[in-house]
Amino acid sequence: MARIDNAIVMQCDRCGKTGWYTSEEDPAGMKDWWNTRRLNAQNEFENHLLCANCFGEWTNKMKDFDNAMDSWMQNGGKRNG
Repeated sequence: MARIDNAIVMQCDRCGKTGWYTSEEDPAGMKDWWNTRRLNAQNEFENHLLCANCFGEWTNKMKDFDNAMDSWMQNGGKRNG
């Protein structure tokens, strides 16, 4: 592999896809990468770097979680003493 100075390497935490960008390049390709933050069941934040494809799937998964949470909250039945 050739040497690349001043390179930025992006690697998806889910699928492992990589992208290499040099400081001289137009950063347009870097728009395909997303830093995500999620609160897990232990109430701790998880940060992940995702490629565009995995980000699209992650977004759909988060919508499913949002809908499940909304349903759970609405169907809980408020009990006021």
